Formats: sequence, C-alpha cells, structure tokens
Amino acid sequence: MSNTPVHQPRLRWDSGTAYDFFISLYVLHHPSIFGLRPSWAAGVRSRLPAAAREVLEDAISFFGAPLNWLHSLPAPKTSRSAPPWMGLPPCPRRIACPP
Repeated sequence: MSNTPVHQPRLRWDSGTAYDFFISLYVLHHPSIFGLRPSWAAGVRSRLPAAAREVLEDAISFFGAPLNWLHSLPAPKTSRSAPPWMGLPPCPRRIACPP
C-alpha cells in the first residue's frame, strides 16, 4: 500500500456567455469539423469589423477556444466583459451589442 494521498476528482461548473462566444468563434474557424458549410462560416465572420476580426482570428488560430483563460477571468464571464481582457475595445465601440 502506498502512502501517497488519493485525490478524488471534482467537477466544477463555470458558466458565462464568454464561453459561448469563443466556442462559436472556434466553430466558425473550423466549420468542416462541425458539418457546416465553409462559405456560410466565412459570411458570418465577414460581418465582424476588420480590426476585431483579425484579433479574434489570431487568437483562435493561436489558442483555440481559450477555456482555461476564460475560467481565470473574474465574474461575470460575459461576451461583453471578456474582450477588454484581450486588449480589445469595449463592446459598443467594436460591434453592435444587445442591450
């Protein structure tokens, strides 16, 4: 018998629209994996302003969906609150956001 302590796995839930936002971006940049037409995904991506699109494309290309980073953000983890942590301007100056 080993003297090494046994650690029981724990499941921790975290939620916020920032997760939805980055997972959606990942899907839009990898449409064939998810059974989407590449032309449709390109059309959706083209609706973002060019500067924001470039930053987000670079982030998705380099990090994928940054789930660990999102988990480390303070609450609330919304699609409005996460981009400033990436150095992007606040939502209203970037794209039209819902109220």
